[in-house]
Amino acid sequence: QHLRAPLEQLQEQTAHMTQLINDLLILSQLEGDTLSDYEGRLIDLPALLSQFEQNMIESGLGTGHSIELELDSTLGIIGVEKEIVSIYSNLIENALRHTPEGSRISVCWKIRDKGKPCLVVEDDGPGFETEHIPQLTRRFYRIENPHTRDIEGTGLGLAIVKHAVTRHNGTLEISSTPGSGARFRVCFPQYRKRTLDP
Repeated sequence: QHLRAPLEQLQEQTAHMTQLINDLLILSQLEGDTLSDYEGRLIDLPALLSQFEQNMIESGLGTGHSIELELDSTLGIIGVEKEIVSIYSNLIENALRHTPEGSRISVCWKIRDKGKPCLVVEDDGPGFETEHIPQLTRRFYRIENPHTRDIEGTGLGLAIVKHAVTRHNGTLEISSTPGSGARFRVCFPQYRKRTLDP
């Protein structure tokens, strides 16, 4: 009985270290080359996002948050699936980590300006000063905020997002106002969009 607490702590530390190593491996694989214009395969991103939301609910990670999906069910994308998954999973999990319970997180996937397919993850949490924005995609960069939930991350999520987006010749835009939440917008080139069967 007296060993339970230290064993649980050791298990948590081991899981965190494993996740850190996995994230570093992903990052090293993403750095460098960009994909050729039509490299990849057709990805049903609306289905993946819907399943991801369901998985979060079942795992309890999304407990206490309101997660809203606005998805164009006919909008697919050509790309490398595991890299696309790393983009949305890191953005959504990041929003969950850095907002208090009761926050709203919206996930939107649709055609935006100039016909580009865009993924937008937005929250109404505490936000952050604009001075942090250029640093957010650096490895291990963190913003200390006493109002957010104490869920341990590796500090590599946004660096992974940046490199995965760059690999697909996309763009990542980050905006925030203290007290008014944060917005992460990923847009892919037009040539990557595909129409899915209804």
